[in-house]
Parts: sequence; structure tokens; C-alpha cells
Amino acid sequence: MNAIHRSRRPRLVALSLLAGLLVTAGCGTRASYEDRQAARYGVRNASSSSALGDASASPTGGDLGAAAAPTDAAAGGAAAQGRASGSAAATANGSAGTAATGSSARPAAATDAKPGVGAATAGAPAANPAGTRAAAGAASTQSAAAPTPGGGPAAPSVPAPGGGVKAPLVIGSITHMSGPAASGTLPGLDGLQLWVKATNAKGGVNGHLIKLFVADDNTDNARERQLTQEFVEQKGVIAFVQNGEALTGSASVDYLKAKGVPDINSIGGNTYFYESPVHFPLVAHGEEFVKASLYNSADYAKQKGVKKYGLIACTEAQVCNDTDRLNGNADNVKAAGLELVYKSRASLAQPDFTAECIGARNAGVEILQIALDGNSVARVAASCARQNYKPLFSVFGAIAFDKMKDNPDLDGLTVNANGFPYFICGDPATAEFCDAQRQYGPVQVYGIGNSIGWIAGKAFELAAQHVSDTNPTSAEILNGLWSFKNETLGGLTHPLTFTKGQNAPRMACWWQLILVKGKWTAPNGIKVACH
Repeated sequence: MNAIHRSRRPRLVALSLLAGLLVTAGCGTRASYEDRQAARYGVRNASSSSALGDASASPTGGDLGAAAAPTDAAAGGAAAQGRASGSAAATANGSAGTAATGSSARPAAATDAKPGVGAATAGAPAANPAGTRAAAGAASTQSAAAPTPGGGPAAPSVPAPGGGVKAPLVIGSITHMSGPAASGTLPGLDGLQLWVKATNAKGGVNGHLIKLFVADDNTDNARERQLTQEFVEQKGVIAFVQNGEALTGSASVDYLKAKGVPDINSIGGNTYFYESPVHFPLVAHGEEFVKASLYNSADYAKQKGVKKYGLIACTEAQVCNDTDRLNGNADNVKAAGLELVYKSRASLAQPDFTAECIGARNAGVEILQIALDGNSVARVAASCARQNYKPLFSVFGAIAFDKMKDNPDLDGLTVNANGFPYFICGDPATAEFCDAQRQYGPVQVYGIGNSIGWIAGKAFELAAQHVSDTNPTSAEILNGLWSFKNETLGGLTHPLTFTKGQNAPRMACWWQLILVKGKWTAPNGIKVACH
């Protein structure tokens, strides 16, 4: 075997610095996307969070959540300004209210109860027991009855379709909305919000409307832990769904176990999802996600008649450490049917990867796995193309963006998608997702993260089928999840089995995607592969 080449880059200590470096390095697409997301969610600083019921997109279409103020845009921008100063909007059926984040509180702007405007009311009846409008500064709808940890909702009951009153289902998603990992985590939140809009438009889950709280943890472990406790104990969140915490989520594992609050799915980078009985991975996570990327690379290499494999892994995230340890191991690579001839560690902040491309080329790499972020993938491909070096590329599903199809340097790219192929709309399993995208989804589809977030919503929906009408609890959601036995959510994921008090079984499963002449393809369709 050729000598394995190694290169080392200085590790950046401050992740916040990376975001600025990425912008100045020419990542205009990343900056634009995150700026738009920040505007959507009202996220401007470390103390902001927002309550979202319908992602604020117009039910007639358009960008999912393009409005600057997600839940209370009627105040001429004042709502988003309030969130930036450290408060969270929380409205039900469009009524005004206040919600505290830290020690400050502000009145939420009053809005009419229309689909696509009020929090947690998309497509729901416009009736509002407290009145359609309320004066600014009215008492908080959340503070009327303090919820118990992991217990009752933090908002009043809402009219259920067909009569009666059912409490909303209050869920939370804590996500990297800024920093180097955000480009991989935000599409999952988009997919979750798409599910929220579509579900509330049809009357919720058995008459329970969905209220979604979202917050940016700023890629800070302490803040992530603080937000988790706040969401449970102050906002009445009964489950976390599609948390985008690639770098911070482990900070709250012990708390969630102690409180008995389920955490349903993430983008897939975290092994702790297999190490806690209240964490529910719906797609390959952690080491299984990494192994799946190697198996997918090997399968694709076999199709193309090549064997020499190389790896570039980032220095900033645990998933990259796992990738270097597992996929950078010559014995593992050989067992998969490939030959490891090159590996390197690199920073997400690098503007150029010429040295890595030259190293891989000189080592004879025929298929190169890139374990960086989505925007860095494009920079690697461009750097290699400048050296007239065009190997096959392989990347993780969470960092594969739909826009990559427009980059000729990435032609032939393969992806181990840990969510169903979002672009397949002719299969019955994906029909509801595609219909929701047409009605409520973004004009621009961001990629596999959209389908991952949708899967998380569908799993919560199934788990919540038998919650109580007036006081849904975390325990009821847990019981619903523990009832999953070889559950595929209608063909959207690999078979899921969860058992009370036990950690989830490890599954290295994936969908193979291949980029062919500007078009995404899935050779096996909606069929998932497992190893």
C-alpha cells in the first residue's frame, strides 16, 4: 500500500471565530442562508428564542418562514426586535401574550387567528376563547398555569376540529443557527417546520395542534443545557424533536434522562443517541452514520471499478474525530473492500484545500471522502479541479445540499443519505412530504436535511396518537415511542424498534444518492440499505 499521507492544521479554539472566517473566505451562500434563517426565527443574539407554530410561511406557498417575525409579524417588526433583546414570543390562536427568557419579558404582538400567522394555528379554526385580539401587555397565556417539568402544555387549550377542547402539543428544537455547523443543522429544522405547518393545517394530531419552540444555542454547551431546562420547566415542552445540536447536545443527556423527556432524532452526528433510553435515533447516528459512509463509498467504488480511498476529516467536531478513527483505519477500509492510501485533518475555516488535493492526487486516491461541512465540500472540489484532479467524491447526507447539483466540480458525487431521497415524489411513501413542500415548503429545497426533519415530525405524530386531551405528558410520548416495533413510518426510514428502559439499537443504514450531470439520482429509489 502506498504510504499514508498526513497533514495537520492548527485547531481553532473559538468556534464563533469560524463563522466570521467562513464569511470572509467567500462562503456567500452560507452567510445568506444563515442570515435568512436568523431573520426567520428572530434570532439575533445569545439570549433569543422563539415559539413557532406554523413557521410563518404563507399557506399559499413561498419561502418557508421568509417573514422576519415568525409568530407575530403584525407589530411592524417590533416582535423580532423584542426577541433580539432576549424575549420569546408565545401565542396560541393568535392571542397576545408574553414569555420570559431569562429575567426579561415583553408583550407579544396581537395577531388575527389566521392560518399561517398565529403560532400553532396553521389551518386551524379561527375561534379564540380569549378573543381574537388582546391589548399589548396583556398577561401571558403561558403564565396562567405554570407547567410541571415534562408535563402539561405551556399554552391554553385550543378548540379541536369537530368540537371539544384539546391542549396543544408543545415541542422544542434547540439548533445551531449560527457558527460553522449551522449549514448542516438548519435544513432539518426546515423539514420539521414543514411537518408542523402541514399537520396543523389538517387540524393537528387527533385535534391537538402543535406548538414548536425554537432557540439558537450559539454552539455553546452551557447555553444548550440552560435552554433545555428552560424549555421543559418554563415552556412546558414535552418532547424535543429534531434538535440540531451537532456540537452541544451531549450537555443535556443526563438532564433529559432524569426528567424523562424524550429527544427524537438529530442530524446524525451524535453517538449519545444510542446511549440513553430517552433518545430516539430515527436515522443512522454517530459511529453508525460514519460506518454507513464508508460502506456507501465502497459500494460506489465497486460500481465504478476503483479501490484507492482517501479521507479528509474536519478538526472541529466529534463526528469528524469518529470518522478519522473509523474510516481512517486501514483495516476497516480493507474490510469494506477498499485500500486506504491517504488521510488528512483540515479546518472548516480553510478557504482553500490545494495542499490536501495535491496530497490525495499524489497518493493515487480514486474516491475521496470529505467529512467537512457542506460549503467546504465545494471548496475542496474547486481546489482539486484547479489541479486538474477529479476523483470521485463521497460525503455525509447531512451536508449534501440540493444546490450541489449546480456545481460541475461535484459531478459524480455520492452521498450516504440518512434520510429518504427528498426529490423522489412518485413513491407513495413520500407523497405527503412532497405535497406539503408544494403547499407550504421553501421555494429552494435545501437537501436531505429536509427529509430528516420531516421524519422526526412523523415519528412524534405517531407517538402522540394516544395522549390525553387536556394534559399531554412526556411519559405518554415515551410510551408511544416504546410501542414502535419494526416501524418504518410508512416506508420513510429503516425499521425502528424501541424498548422501554433500553437504549436504541445501533443501525448503520443509508440511502445511496449519486449526482449525475446536474441531477440527483437514487439508484435504489426509496429502498434503504443496512449493514
